[in-house]
Amino acid sequence: MKKLQNNYTTREQSKQLLDLGLPVDSADMYYSKMSTETFWSLYTIGSGATYTSISTPPYDFMFVPCWSVGRLIEIYVIARGVDTAYLPVERDEDMVKYLIRLYKEKVKDLDFSRLEE
Repeated sequence: MKKLQNNYTTREQSKQLLDLGLPVDSADMYYSKMSTETFWSLYTIGSGATYTSISTPPYDFMFVPCWSVGRLIEIYVIARGVDTAYLPVERDEDMVKYLIRLYKEKVKDLDFSRLEE
């Protein structure tokens, strides 16, 4: 069990994906914290939920989108316009890092507008 990796992006990895053009509303989770807190909490987004920023006094919340491995695979297949994807992952490889590297390598082949169909 100790060798199992996290199956969701970190805040830094999420920024990398956003920089590649991944739509913020495709995230299936998000990090949240109040500006006065020092820690981030991770939440899943329920069906039909959207990612929005709330900044209403007296609260000042910060949100960062987060993607699970399953969602990243689902988005990759849709954005590539294929029915399946061959993902040759090695046993000890971090799936999130692998998928981010794959997104970077294939960014020209990804059409995120297909997610809206």
